Amino acid sequence: MTRDHCQADAKPPETRARALLASTMQTAMLWNLLGVVLSQGFGFLVFLVLARKLPPDVFGVVALASMVTDFVAADGRTACMDAIIHARRDDDRYFNSAFAAFFSVALIVSLGTMLASSLVAQTFNEPLISGFMRVFALLILFIPWVAVMDALLMKDLRFRQSTQRNVAASLIAGICGIAWTFSPWVIWALVVQRLVALVAEAILEFHMTRWFPTGSIDWKDTVQFLRRFFALWTILIITQTIGRAFTFVFGLRYDAATVGLMRAAGRIVEAVQVPIVSSLMALWFPLMSKVRGNLKSEGDIYNNIIRTAVFICFPVFAGMALVADDVVRLLLAGRYQDAAPMIEAIATTRLLVPIVWFNTIAMTSLGMSRQSLVYSAAALVVELLSLVVFTNLSAPEALLLVPAPTILVGIIGNVALNRRLAQSNWSHYRELMPAVFATLGMAACTLTFRTLAVDSPTLWRLGGSVVIGAVVYLGWLAVFNRAWLLERVRLLRGQGQDGGASETA
Repeated sequence: MTRDHCQADAKPPETRARALLASTMQTAMLWNLLGVVLSQGFGFLVFLVLARKLPPDVFGVVALASMVTDFVAADGRTACMDAIIHARRDDDRYFNSAFAAFFSVALIVSLGTMLASSLVAQTFNEPLISGFMRVFALLILFIPWVAVMDALLMKDLRFRQSTQRNVAASLIAGICGIAWTFSPWVIWALVVQRLVALVAEAILEFHMTRWFPTGSIDWKDTVQFLRRFFALWTILIITQTIGRAFTFVFGLRYDAATVGLMRAAGRIVEAVQVPIVSSLMALWFPLMSKVRGNLKSEGDIYNNIIRTAVFICFPVFAGMALVADDVVRLLLAGRYQDAAPMIEAIATTRLLVPIVWFNTIAMTSLGMSRQSLVYSAAALVVELLSLVVFTNLSAPEALLLVPAPTILVGIIGNVALNRRLAQSNWSHYRELMPAVFATLGMAACTLTFRTLAVDSPTLWRLGGSVVIGAVVYLGWLAVFNRAWLLERVRLLRGQGQDGGASETA
């Protein structure tokens, strides 16, 4: 052993956990930042081009048609990846068993979707939904293979390869989607974009992992995987059901055009949300699996992920809500102007991300699967009840008010996690207050500027709002909460608590 290795091994577990957290957070955030500049940035440009070519109701039809298959394409894919990582197995026999189990589930959902496609189209009085649903049903048969390869990348924290895949797939799919808008079948452009993206991801991940399913299957492993998979999948389904319930209810209560406006507003928010939230979401299972059983290290990882989420999410989403009108005016065609109030509502609800959204994955990664399931079910019931109660509302009002009651559920989840980590609730919330007060100061100054600049050119007002918001937010923290700010910066730079460079994860 070298001296460096001996010194590294001599470090206490909590120091190693902090070094692991710092280096992994830096890697994840840097590569996801690159991902948003290239993959998400290009994908967003493609969305803007398609929005000028397609009316809102086409986006609405695609959203309604993909409701069922997204339970596999999005939630199932994530659950499969997390289940494999959580198992901490590294043999092809287990990967083949996981693939076979997940493929069986995908096949059942695919057949059911095809059979139900005509009925769903009749329910929403949109014949085009039926054709879209059948295509999406076939696409999910590729998901099990891609999900296993996702796990092979992420279990080794290979964020760089994951970003390269996302960038390349987004670029190829975007070009094909835009090119398709010049064909006579322009309404299928969004479907073509999804198809090409999935095929490109599969090819690129195979190049990176060289993994392909074979017949080497252990049925005991299959059963064990299914138990873990269904537990994680159920939690994800419950968590994501409210969003799909929104889509379903909006389609019935309003029309496909309103669903399309909501989807356009959500797409703009997601352009900022995905690189932030997904970067932090991706940390939970890999990091917690490294320090499992060490209470202090678990608490350190949990607290710092939450505080970093607050540090980033609060100013970003509060700022988006403030400048929504300018964003829509600059980016979208006139027929999408009604999306601005929806962006304000959606961005405002995203302030709940650090308080509500992370509870489920934090519980699961800490071995609290039963509590995670109960928590997710409670949050779903509360939001569904809100969706039923708030009936005589405009679409933006519904988007804002329906998620509001989940704040109480989120606090209960925070309390359960703090008890599991043996830390006080007061200290947990006290460490979030610097970002809260800085965001309030930022909002007040930005609103004042926008009131004074109400007659100014849109681009100048938007740019000024961003600059003033950033200066006030960071300036407030630098003056009143300097140590807290420096701690967030050190972690994002990949440095440990002492400010030195951390170990490589």
